[in-house]
Amino acid sequence: MANRRIDLKIGFECNNMCKFCVQGSKRYEYAPKTRDELFRDMEEGRKESDEIVFTGGEPTIRKDLPQLVERAKSLGYKLIQIQTNGRMFSSKAFCETLIAAGANEFSPAIHGPSPEIHDSLTCAKGAFAQTVKGIINLKELGQRVIMNSVITKPNHTFLPATALLFV
Repeated sequence: MANRRIDLKIGFECNNMCKFCVQGSKRYEYAPKTRDELFRDMEEGRKESDEIVFTGGEPTIRKDLPQLVERAKSLGYKLIQIQTNGRMFSSKAFCETLIAAGANEFSPAIHGPSPEIHDSLTCAKGAFAQTVKGIINLKELGQRVIMNSVITKPNHTFLPATALLFV
């Protein structure tokens, strides 16, 4: 079996309103997939890969994400990544719930080295603090964390400083 990953878009809703978001207006145009639809997608995807990425919109605001992760684990996915803005991981209990369900790789997005830059780009006051706290929680829980950042005109000169957050 090839080692490519299945990207499972579980909906377009998000708790940020990023200025650069390519999903943008889709949150208003498309309803989230049902749990049964996603279960079928996971079963089909498992024929092609044993790695899955839950993405969106923002997957962590979906109430049934732990059940979706549990299903992926039960189907035999070895790598289960959550691609996220990271804000919900500011709750250590939420981190623990997803880890217990089977998530084993996390890809939070940081778009600048400070609240001023990150929060301005995400249009969400407090997002930087929540995301950084989430990364700290995940690292304290021994998880693999992969930083993700969208490069834009307002943040491109701050890339080295942003990277230093994770050294």
